[in-house]
Amino acid sequence: MKKLILFVLLSYFLNALDLNFEQRQDLIFKIKQTILNEELIAESMENYIIENYKLPTLITELGLNIPDIDTNYFLSYLISTLNQNLIIGYNLKSELDDLNLIKLYKSDTFRERTFYYDDSGIDTIRILLNNDLARHIYGLIKFNGGDIVDCEISVKNICLVTMTNSIRVKNSLGNALYEYKIENYKSGPMMITDDTTLHTSSEFDFVPNGVNLMDTNGLQYIKTNDGIVPLQ
Repeated sequence: MKKLILFVLLSYFLNALDLNFEQRQDLIFKIKQTILNEELIAESMENYIIENYKLPTLITELGLNIPDIDTNYFLSYLISTLNQNLIIGYNLKSELDDLNLIKLYKSDTFRERTFYYDDSGIDTIRILLNNDLARHIYGLIKFNGGDIVDCEISVKNICLVTMTNSIRVKNSLGNALYEYKIENYKSGPMMITDDTTLHTSSEFDFVPNGVNLMDTNGLQYIKTNDGIVPLQ
C-alpha cells in the first residue's frame, strides 16, 4: 500500500523542482528516507527511556548507525529533550523551497511515531511514544523534573530501587507514598502508605485506574476515577 502511495506522490511531485527526472525521483525518496530515519530515532528513544529512566541529550547516546544525508537539502539529525520535550530537529533546509515537497515531509504519510508541529512559528518534528511503559516512565521523568536515579543518591520525589527494579514515590515532604515493580505499573500490586490522609496526593495521578493496592497493614484498595478506594 505504501509503495502505491509513494508512486502516486512521485507522479504528483515530479515537476516540483527544476531538476531532471532522476534528480526529482531521488529527492522524493530521500525525503521518505529522512522520515524513516526520524521514525527510527523515535523508536530508539522509547527503548532508551525504558532502559535508562532518563532522556538522552545527544543523538549519539541512542547508538544508531544512520546513513549520511544529502547536505544540499537536509540537516543533520538532532534531538532536543530540553524541559522534557521530545523533539527531533526539523531536517529540511530552506534550499528545498517547493511547497508540495515540504507538505510531503510534514505529512503523516510515512509517520507513525513522529509528527510535524508548528511551535509558535518554529518548525519541529516531535516524537510520539507508542510504548505504554515508555509513556509511563516519561510521565514520571516529567513530574520528577529530571532523571529517575537510585534512591540511595536521589534527592527527588521519584527514585529507583535498583535491587528490585522498583519505583518509589514520595511527596515533597519526603513521606513515602507508594512503591511498585516497574512491570506491575498497569495492574499492580503496589504497596502504599497506610496514612489515608496522603491517598489524595497528586503523585497518585500516575497510578492507572484498576490497579490493585495494598497498604503496610495489609488493607487492600483499588485506584478509580474517585481516587484510592478501599475494597470491602
